[in-house]
Amino acid sequence: MLGPSLFASVPDGARNWGFIAAATGVGGVVGGLLVLRIHVPRPLLGIQLAIALLATPLVMLALHASGPLLALGSAIFGVALAVVNILIQTSLQESIPHGFLSRVSSLFGLMALGLGPIGFALSGPVASLIGTERALGLGACALLLSVGALLASRDIRTFTRPLQGKTDEW
Repeated sequence: MLGPSLFASVPDGARNWGFIAAATGVGGVVGGLLVLRIHVPRPLLGIQLAIALLATPLVMLALHASGPLLALGSAIFGVALAVVNILIQTSLQESIPHGFLSRVSSLFGLMALGLGPIGFALSGPVASLIGTERALGLGACALLLSVGALLASRDIRTFTRPLQGKTDEW
C-alpha cells in the first residue's frame, strides 16, 4: 500500500511501479517452479525462511533503492510468497487428519487472509504518524522478529513431513 504512494510524485512513477509490481508475478512463477523441483524436508523451517525474504521489498523501499533493485526485491518477494503458499498448503494436506482438515484450513484462511486488510488499513495512518520509510522499516522489523520468534521453537525447526502419509488420527 505504501509503495505506490512513494512513486506517485516521481516522474514516470506509475509506469515504474508497474514494472516493480510485475516483477512480483514473475517471481511467483519462478517460486512455483522452484518448489516443483526442490524437495523441502523441513517445510516449516522453509516457510519461515521464505517469510523472512518477504521483508526484502519493504527494506528496499524504506532505503529508497533504485527501480531495478526494487524490481529485484519484488521478484524475491514473489518467489518467497509462492514458496510460502505452496509449502503451507502442502504441509496442511499432508499433516492434518482428514476429519480436521476443513476446520484447520478455515481457521488458517481466516487468520492468513482476514488479517491482511487490517494491516493495509493501518499502514496509512501509521505512515502518516511516523513517516512512510519508518513505517516500512517497522513492518520489516515486525516480520523479521516474528520469524525469529517462531524459529526459536525447536518444533518449527525440526518438523518433517509424515513418512507414512496422513492418517485420520491425531
